[in-house]
Amino acid sequence: MKNNNSSIKTVVAVGIGAALFFVLGRFVAIPSPVPNTNISLQYAVLALLAAMYGPVAGGLIGFIGHTLIDLSWGGIPWWSWVIASAFVGVVVGLFSKKLNLQEGEFSKKQVAFFALANIVAHLLAWILVAPVLDIAIYAEPAKKVFAQGAFAAVSNSITAVVVGIRDANLVYQGGIFAIQKDAQMTMTQLITIAVGSCVCGCCSWAPDLMRFSKDYKTTTGVMAIGLGICGPFMLLIGIVGMLVYGQYDIAYILKEQGLLSMAFIGLFANIWSTAQGNAYSSSLNLASIFTKVKREKLLVIFGVIGTVIGLFGLYKYFGAWLSFLATAFPPMAGVVIADYVVSWRGKTPELEKAMPHLDAWNWPGLVCYAIGVSTKWWLPSVGIPAINSFVLTMVLEAVCAMIWLRKRSDAVKAAVKHADEAVCD
Repeated sequence: MKNNNSSIKTVVAVGIGAALFFVLGRFVAIPSPVPNTNISLQYAVLALLAAMYGPVAGGLIGFIGHTLIDLSWGGIPWWSWVIASAFVGVVVGLFSKKLNLQEGEFSKKQVAFFALANIVAHLLAWILVAPVLDIAIYAEPAKKVFAQGAFAAVSNSITAVVVGIRDANLVYQGGIFAIQKDAQMTMTQLITIAVGSCVCGCCSWAPDLMRFSKDYKTTTGVMAIGLGICGPFMLLIGIVGMLVYGQYDIAYILKEQGLLSMAFIGLFANIWSTAQGNAYSSSLNLASIFTKVKREKLLVIFGVIGTVIGLFGLYKYFGAWLSFLATAFPPMAGVVIADYVVSWRGKTPELEKAMPHLDAWNWPGLVCYAIGVSTKWWLPSVGIPAINSFVLTMVLEAVCAMIWLRKRSDAVKAAVKHADEAVCD
């Protein structure tokens, strides 16, 4: 049980650390006179958590956090610096056993050792790793990258040591990460539920909400920010609230702080925003089945049914429901992605033109989907069920597309091409 608790804490620390690394690096960075460099505070968080949870956690926090920062600017991650940030986390993490922060020890000797670990890590990362990779990968001028690296090494070392020591003392006195909780679920179960909390939105809500987007770049950018950045912050609020107050609901957390009016507003906004998204998406799905009924009527009917079911205590089974979503939706995504890549080669025709030439049912896809869902029962102890089902279904559907669906794809493409030519004429 002790090892299980430790693993859970490490996963939580990685999530919180990556989120804090992103926030500080994206919004709190102080510009410097050296081009493309900042005085960064996020490395203090990286240093503290790497010292507490070891090299793996430190490396993941640096890698994920820095990648999110680069993606938020709308470009491709600058991999040399991403790797350097991960390297810092790994090096500081290697000193974690001697620092022993998890046991609340932070004497003068630990302070000196913590400072030394950070200085060594940043000197190696920014004077050696980052410049060499800049030259090797991007063919950057040596004078430029070594100047940037030298500044980053000095500034990051200072902020990591000064701010990190302060934060470490707070941990020693008792903070969020010092809280002890007994795990009642396995790591696999927890990850499955976490996946289930957002997989439905990725597979169902996202297409419904973004179907009127002007182009795929807008869709990708909006969903990356919404699901990749804002989503983790929502989870972070729940994690911190649960650790501190024993409550995951923001309304209860605000109530505990004496903010009753804000709790009411938060509760109403939470219920309204969630319910309207569910109702909108569900009405679109039902309209595709009951084609002779107006979508507005389906929306009202679904809303009434959902409200009645909720009154009977459906929320008690919320964990089981999230687990079901994590089992049911990833295989669906696997079928769609594989068919899009293999059958359509990334160029799906307009459905109105292709529909007359499509089969009523994609039977190979349905079979692949069923096999993917079934992995939860016949492959329960290996890996993560959501990932297992997604990967297996995508592979099976890709094979089926190459064998059975190629003829269908070619026929539809030919028909669409003919229709386009007729319109042009």
